[in-house]
Amino acid sequence: MIAIFSSHAQLIPLTPKSNSIDVNNLTIKKLSNSNSINMFDGNEKLIQMFGSPTSSEPYVFEMEERVGTLYKYSGNEFYFTNRFYSFELISSAFAIGNNNNYLKVGDSITIISTFMPGYSISGNDSIIYLKNGADYVSSAISIKSNNNLITRIRLINF
Repeated sequence: MIAIFSSHAQLIPLTPKSNSIDVNNLTIKKLSNSNSINMFDGNEKLIQMFGSPTSSEPYVFEMEERVGTLYKYSGNEFYFTNRFYSFELISSAFAIGNNNNYLKVGDSITIISTFMPGYSISGNDSIIYLKNGADYVSSAISIKSNNNLITRIRLINF
């Protein structure tokens, strides 16, 4: 006898008011030309605003059981399924922000408090939960730092 079970876990923020931001206010900006996309744009808008990627390839999303596309821009990665799914920024070529304040790799970790007033930084890993209006979505911005400098910014899904 073989039993197969499937589950989907969701992480709920422990302190929702102090470390969350509305996904409707987030954009990713290419710093060389100031073009930006928002979190609901498709891959056509990515290419229109950021130009041709360095490379693109099919990418298997095992947990979602679907194939999407990975677009690379000089090491920075943008993942799409039928929608914008995730990103990983490892250089200062791109920044994430809300049209007023932006974070990029190489910035001081203290800029997070400018991006999100009242946010307290603890350690080398920071998490900013995303919500859509009043409802939390199963995504967050993960910010890694070393020696008080941002080294990686990722959109993670859970």
